[in-house]
Amino acid sequence: MPDEERETPKVTRRATLRAAAGTVGVGGAALAGVLLAAQASPAAAQGAPGQEIVGSWISVGQGRGPKIATFNADGGWSNVHPDRDRTPAKGSWVRVGDRTFQITRWSIKFDEQGRVTHRVKTRAESVVDPDGEGLTSRRITEYYDLAGKLVLVTPVVESRSTRIRPEPFP
Repeated sequence: MPDEERETPKVTRRATLRAAAGTVGVGGAALAGVLLAAQASPAAAQGAPGQEIVGSWISVGQGRGPKIATFNADGGWSNVHPDRDRTPAKGSWVRVGDRTFQITRWSIKFDEQGRVTHRVKTRAESVVDPDGEGLTSRRITEYYDLAGKLVLVTPVVESRSTRIRPEPFP
């Protein structure tokens, strides 16, 4: 069949979500290669006692609703959010100062038909409150087309998060 008659495979939202969730072995590995976030070693990621960011946080701020983010001890980062047009984000974080952390994360954006339209990179700086229970973050988001060209940078957005702690069962 001549090249002009072949159909180009469609990248669907479902396939991308599977890859983002790591449920497709090779797809998950390929997505990990695409999600090139700042690399952090476990030693560099750790905060000093009283300055830990490790754990899960629920945030409220500008945007489309609350988000839950998890900072892993090895410097990994992930979130869940109410955005139907975007995969959950994956990334990494590192401590850069007194209670101060930098985060870089990536997600994939879709159009209404479920076709991939952009790769989305967010860079943030977060400061843990002195008591360790709150977090203030400032971030910018960059949208890249499928060819890798930067097409949009958002203004700085600020949000507040609260640490999620285990609570006793009633």
